[in-house]
Formats: sequence, C-alpha cells, structure tokens
Amino acid sequence: MRLVRQWSVVCLCGLLSARAGAQTLFPPTISPPTPPPAPAPPPLAPTLPQTGGDQAYLGEPTPNLDDAVYDADTAVSDENGQLRLLGHVTVKYQGYTLTSDRADIDPDRRSVLFSGNFVVTTPNGQRVEGGRYGTLDLHQRGSIYRVTGARTTIPPQDLPLGIIQPLYIYGGTITGRPGFVDARGSLFTTCDFPEPHYSFGAKQVYLVPGRHLVAKYVSYYRHGHRLFTIPYLYVPLDRRLERSEIIPQVGYDPTDGYFAKLALGYALASSLPGLLILNEYQKRGLETGFDQAYGDLGRLRQGAGTVEFTHLNDKSTGNQSLTYGLNHQQRIGTVLVALAAQGQDNSSYVSQTKTQAQNVQLNLTQHLGDFNTTIQNNLTRNDYGNGLSQTLTSTLDNIYQAGRSRLETRFNYSGITSPSFGFGGGSNQRRLDS
Repeated sequence: MRLVRQWSVVCLCGLLSARAGAQTLFPPTISPPTPPPAPAPPPLAPTLPQTGGDQAYLGEPTPNLDDAVYDADTAVSDENGQLRLLGHVTVKYQGYTLTSDRADIDPDRRSVLFSGNFVVTTPNGQRVEGGRYGTLDLHQRGSIYRVTGARTTIPPQDLPLGIIQPLYIYGGTITGRPGFVDARGSLFTTCDFPEPHYSFGAKQVYLVPGRHLVAKYVSYYRHGHRLFTIPYLYVPLDRRLERSEIIPQVGYDPTDGYFAKLALGYALASSLPGLLILNEYQKRGLETGFDQAYGDLGRLRQGAGTVEFTHLNDKSTGNQSLTYGLNHQQRIGTVLVALAAQGQDNSSYVSQTKTQAQNVQLNLTQHLGDFNTTIQNNLTRNDYGNGLSQTLTSTLDNIYQAGRSRLETRFNYSGITSPSFGFGGGSNQRRLDS
C-alpha cells in the first residue's frame, strides 16, 4: 500500500511539517474532504547544539520540501487524525530511505515515531540502525532526529585517508543530522564483530564527519574489560592528519605475530595536541603510550617540542619494555638550543636479558654579526647485558666571514668506553683534533 500525501517530511533531519490540504491522512479507501488552503508554517530559526538535558536540538531553517512517499502493509487512521502504519514501512524522501516495522504519525505534534528494526540511510551512505526495541522520533523543531537503542555508521569517505572500514557508534541516545552526530552513553569502534575486540566508551560523543570527533569521559575496553579512562579525547578526522588513525593498522610478522596499531589524535588544549598510542601484539601483549606536543615553534623563547613515551609488558620475555624521547627547541638570548633524547629499555625481541640504549644530542647555535658559532654534543650509551659501552663526541665550530674573507676554526673531541666482553679489561679511547 502506497500513500502519497501533501506532507513534508525530512526523514533524517527530523523535520515533519503539515502543508496545505494535509491536516489529516486517511487510508486510501476513505476519500478525505478538501480543506481550504492554509499558509505554510514559518521557517524555523537556526539553533545551536544544546549540551544540557537529555537531547540536543540541531538544525537549519526549514527548507522548501517535496512530498514524502510512504509504503506499508496496513494503514489505520483514528478520529484524531493520527495515522499508524504497520508492516514493511518504507519512507523515501530526496535520496533518504527509512524502513521499520511500525510508524506512528501525529500531525498535531508534527512528529513521527518509527519503531521496530528501523534503518535510516542518507544519500552519502550514513546509516542509523535500531534493533527490535529501538525507536526513532522525528520532530519539526530544529530539524533533528532522536534515536534510542541504535547505532550509526560513518562511511569511510568521511574518515581519514587510508581508512577502508566504517566507524560504528553505538549509543544509548543518538541525535543529529547529516554532518553532525551527538551520541550519549555510547561506544565507538571500527571492529564490526557483534562483540568488538576493542572499543571506546564515552559519556558523550560529538562527531562532525570529515572534521573531528570529541568525546568526554572516555574509557578504553579490550574484550569487554575496561583498561583506563581519560576525561577528554579529541580525534581529528581531517585527511591532512594522516598519522592519526581511527582504524588500526593490522598485519603479521614472525616476531610479533598478528598485530593492530592505533594512533589517535587528541588535544589537551588548543596548543597541546597529541597522539594516544595503542598497539596490540599477539606474542608480546598491549603497548600503550603517547606523543605529546607543546609550545609554538614560531615562539621559541618560550620553548617548544614533543615528549614521547610507550610501555609494553612483554609477555614473550617477561620484561617491562619502555621507549621514551624528548625533542626541545628554545631560544635563550642570542643562543638557539636544540635538545634531542631517545631511549629504549628491554627492547630485545628474543632474549630475557635486560638491555638499555640511549642517545642524547645537544646543539647550541649563535649568530652575532660576522661570527657564527656552533657547539654539537652527542652521547650514546648501550648495555646489552655484557657491560656498558659509551661514546661521546663534541664539536666546536667557529666561522668568521666578512665580505670574501672567511676564517673557520674547528675542534673535535671523541671518547669511547667499551666493556670487556669476558676477555680481560675494557678499553678507553680519547682523541682531540683541531
């Protein structure tokens, strides 16, 4: 049974407004009276998302809509003008498609309630799905839809470059429109298993496809067990930020077995962007960490750089594996200071021996008139279970240039300390060149 009536319904935007000659819908077997023409309702003013309460109203001015087409097995109308559609309900409007087991239409409230296995599909492929007990309530106010007990799917084309799977958001309550999703009490993941291997649970999630995802009070779950909670998570979905990935890099190698690696962007503040590192290895376990930026490279007098840290409780060796690093730049008076430090503890894949590897570089540069002075220092320390080896190199380079005249002086120092490896005493070497 197909019903084509003068009703303006935006199935996804949540807009349902009665137009002239459409105050009541009747079953096709009853001929409705022809009421006099009535003016269309005034356009709605744009509204901003409201974060308080149980629902967020989002919207735009009411567009000039065409008629929606309803299909259903049965249509029942009562004396109050309300219409109930039952069985294989399908609504189509300008590329949007909605299917459900039941739809209740209330022209006085200008609303429609869909229930029972509903599925909404937008022209760009975004889906909102409800199970047996899920509901979808559409209202004219603010051009919104409100979903309970459902999930929405964000297609890969709205996510960062290289992602080939959709992002699934399971929400206790989801409100939104194409281009904006607000989920409360929700989970989000790219794992399409009925019980996802990993997921993030959040009290509230705002998602703007192609731009960003903001989540509050976020917990990370692995196989249904909560590992940690952070108060705020910002995930950029801009295609220019290729390192930030919602979907894990999945692969296999003989050392790690099967693995999945994630790098999720966040922002502690506008000047404090970072990456949350989550790597799962079949043979070695879960590695967690962060890559935190700070400062502004355009304002080096305050200092700027990055701090990196990861931790892995390596179940293949029984060791606590750490990687850490610091990159810092700062201008102090006329001197530019550049510090780079990296280290790894117990990073061996095949041995239970505790190991260390560290490298520190400190460079000082000064430009004063015709004089350029550079001091470079590099320290490397390694211990692979046979004793500590250490290498220190330093260079002082001073250049004076006036016109075509150039004078350069350079001093080089190197010192090497190596372990004995069980064959007697170790060695110490020192060298100074100029």
